[in-house]
Amino acid sequence: MPPLLSRLFPKKGALFGRIFVGFMVSVAVASLLHVILTALMARWGLLDLSLHGRLRQSLLREAPGLIGLYEDRGGDALRTALDELREKRKIMAVVLDDLGGPLEPARGRKHNLPDRRAPSWMASLPAVTEAIRSHSGKNYIVTFFALPGALPPRDRFYLSLGCYLLAFLVVGGVVSYFLARQISRPLEALSRASISLASGDLSVRSRNIAVFSDDEIGQLASNFDSMADHVDRTITGQNRLLGDISHELRSPLTRLNLSVELLRGKVSPELGPLLERIERESERMNGMIGDLLGLARQEGTFHGTMERCSLKDLLETVLRDGRFEARSQGKDVVLISSADVQVSGDQAGLASALENVVRNGIKHTAVGSSVEIEVSQEDREVTIAVRDRGPGVAEGNLEAIFRPFFREDSSRDRESGGVGLGLTITKRAVEAAGGSVVAANRPEGGLTVEIRLKKANFVSYGDSSSR
Repeated sequence: MPPLLSRLFPKKGALFGRIFVGFMVSVAVASLLHVILTALMARWGLLDLSLHGRLRQSLLREAPGLIGLYEDRGGDALRTALDELREKRKIMAVVLDDLGGPLEPARGRKHNLPDRRAPSWMASLPAVTEAIRSHSGKNYIVTFFALPGALPPRDRFYLSLGCYLLAFLVVGGVVSYFLARQISRPLEALSRASISLASGDLSVRSRNIAVFSDDEIGQLASNFDSMADHVDRTITGQNRLLGDISHELRSPLTRLNLSVELLRGKVSPELGPLLERIERESERMNGMIGDLLGLARQEGTFHGTMERCSLKDLLETVLRDGRFEARSQGKDVVLISSADVQVSGDQAGLASALENVVRNGIKHTAVGSSVEIEVSQEDREVTIAVRDRGPGVAEGNLEAIFRPFFREDSSRDRESGGVGLGLTITKRAVEAAGGSVVAANRPEGGLTVEIRLKKANFVSYGDSSSR
């Protein structure tokens, strides 16, 4: 659809469309009922559409004005009006006094009004006569004669009704359009503001996007801005608190590790295993704090920033760090296939998600084996499969491993480290990018974790559906 039409007529199913169609249907039904009732009244005799009936309606409508003109401005003005009525409307009018005689000059003026009744040749013309009372209280007798072509035929009446219906629909359509736009436009602005807030823009306010009136929609916008202010203060304070907690918790661990290093050269060799145990537990606690803070940050925000990310760059970073960790344990990380495509999501969140899955595979794959990373593409999605050669997971726990703090006793123990948050962080980061993650056991042994992400070309940024 061209941009101009897109602005005039929003997408199908929008509130504007429902309001506009509702108004137009109401106008059309009201107009149609008017036409039908008018036609029925004419058929039942409640509305006289005969020539005499329409001539009488014209008389009752025009005669008071003619008499008023005569009393106010005299006979010359009346004659001019009668001549104009005859030329334009094809109606000849005769105005007599209450006794049926010719009119006397008004206000002493002389005039050329006929001083006799209508000539006999006019008797063959359709005519109606009515007694009319003027605003001054005088009575007059007015007769209208219909000359040939004086009033439109009866079939033109239905044509006029059709024209009335068309005009009513056009005017009603224009009014309905602007009324519907006036109602739906502030709601569209409020929707854009809510999408921006949900995508992580805590500075967005609805009144910075559009001007709202003081009606119910304006009150809704004011309430939204108040909510956004509260959310902004809460999340900003929470992030500040998380930073303070991270510093306060990690500082003692850093001092503890430093003390262990200083003690290594001052204690007997038999105490070496104890120092290694202290150092290992300190590192484990440091990792636990990092996982907890990462999970808290995810729960404290709506979504990260949606952006285009190079999958190749993400995998290269994860592969480099993973190989360094794996080779120190007699293992390896192998990239079987990759793809130079752009995916949609928060770059830091996706990097953390991939790193957690690879590190989880390194922990559980057998010594001397490798963690394999394979990338495959479809039309709209990219799948990253991470496979290890560990003991796998019980079939009933394949979904549970993504829950916070879940640990499978059969394949993990405290020596493996972690508190069961790595895959939870992965799942939330991937779902925030509009993707999905699943786990499955390999027939030959081990676990496969598949991450599906949307290609950036098929994501409309700013659209909540992509999130």
